[in-house]
Amino acid sequence: VINNKGYVSENARKKVLDAIEKLNYVPNELARNLFRNSTNIIGIIVPDVAHPFFGAFISALEIALYKYKYKIMVCSTVERKNAEHEIVDMLQRQMIDGIIMGCHSLEVELYDNVNKP
Repeated sequence: VINNKGYVSENARKKVLDAIEKLNYVPNELARNLFRNSTNIIGIIVPDVAHPFFGAFISALEIALYKYKYKIMVCSTVERKNAEHEIVDMLQRQMIDGIIMGCHSLEVELYDNVNKP
């Protein structure tokens, strides 16, 4: 009923839609993403979101990516040792579609094992 696939009688369709409304059902995005193998989320890593340049950078990225139906996950490395390593590891474990690096990193090897654009 939800995906409009296959035949469903009008009586059954009404019961399902009534149950959805009564239970305030919301589709599970995680399950949908696992099925599609895509999240439409791009991870963005910057040194400091409060810095005017990076604030503008993030804003411009969000506007540009939204046109392609992407959402963003913003991560900041501010004032933390090994933050970039931790963030890249976390983004790898999350189901994201790509990473945009906005930090000046001398450790490009860190990204060699990232299987994301």
